[in-house]
Amino acid sequence: KVIRHHHESVNGNGYPDKLSDKDIPLASRIIAIADIYDRYRYPPGTSVLGSRTKAEKVLTMGSGSRYDARLVAKFLEADIPNFTEEGEHEVEIPSDSMVAGMVLSRDIQNSLGKSLVRKGTVLSDEIIRQLRHNVGFDPVLSRVVVLKDSVPQVEADKNTEQASTDEERQRGLVVVVDDEQHVLNALRRELRSSGYDVETFRNPIDALKQLRMETNVYALITDYSMPTVRGDRFLVQVQKEFPNLPCLVISGHITRDTVVLLGKSAKITRMLPKPWDRDVLIQTLQELGARNEF
Repeated sequence: KVIRHHHESVNGNGYPDKLSDKDIPLASRIIAIADIYDRYRYPPGTSVLGSRTKAEKVLTMGSGSRYDARLVAKFLEADIPNFTEEGEHEVEIPSDSMVAGMVLSRDIQNSLGKSLVRKGTVLSDEIIRQLRHNVGFDPVLSRVVVLKDSVPQVEADKNTEQASTDEERQRGLVVVVDDEQHVLNALRRELRSSGYDVETFRNPIDALKQLRMETNVYALITDYSMPTVRGDRFLVQVQKEFPNLPCLVISGHITRDTVVLLGKSAKITRMLPKPWDRDVLIQTLQELGARNEF
């Protein structure tokens, strides 16, 4: 019950049941605040700390509408330790950033809670190969936590450069819409392994509700042929409300007529067939970031 309602808003515009004010469980209201704070302070895909000021600004802007104003005030008054700003000994990195010689500061566990590699292990090429192989079957393995001192200086320099970029532009959320669950699972796995935060929806209406609640959406990826709402109609409504949001279409039914229809009704960043080329998809998203289009 607590988890079900942590996307509700105190003004009644949340989901799934449009609860408001005190009808939302107290624990759900607390989790909602912690969740958004965590998203901005620890952006997925980087070990660089996000802006605390920006995280607090998002909470302040949503106070009384999205979040419980009384709880937001208490949260902002709290003395929250900045564990990773000074003296922190570990960093979380994507599995594709692992290199031999790094030392694990925590056990690597699979989604069932079983420890696969123990804390203190020095990563070897063979361990890294096995972990990367298993990421495709278990997305939990897409990130590992290592001792900061064991990260090569090249990686540290890269993170320093990334810090200035993140200060200007936090990597945002990718919203994915498709009526087939296996497609959503595949896109979630591929995007998260590339460092993107992802929300998936089988119903376009639910996705639209989420877009209205978010302030940092990077891109929308949607199917064209869906049983509830046709893709072009969905995109027209999205672009009416969010004219600057990049939209990608992935469809198993791309024809000349489809392209023409979409071209007339909506601005599409790119169309990709099913099955899609993962490298093309990721490259497209990276180009969006490089052009600061979101």
